[in-house]
Amino acid sequence: MSPWKSPQDLLVAEVENDVRARMYANLSAVYDVAFDRVLQGGRRRAVETMGDTAGQRILEVGVGTGLNLSPYQPDTDGTGIDYSSEMLDRAEARVAREGLRSRFV
Repeated sequence: MSPWKSPQDLLVAEVENDVRARMYANLSAVYDVAFDRVLQGGRRRAVETMGDTAGQRILEVGVGTGLNLSPYQPDTDGTGIDYSSEMLDRAEARVAREGLRSRFV
């Protein structure tokens, strides 16, 4: 059974997806400045809770610009996925700049 009740529902969903894509594309340019310090404590606690990540495979859902990747131990094998290709571009640049071992989808 389709979750769409009418063709209009599908159109609304498509418009919402377009708006969301534009929002994240615009936000990607300032995301690190706006959210790095604000969310830093939570990111660090999450990685600390995971314990030893060396040699482990980690999936980052909603990886964004890759701010979460730096706290992992150097040998961590990370894969990041995100809705926004602009965010993924920034995450890939971070990985190259910081010499991290991650790939993105």
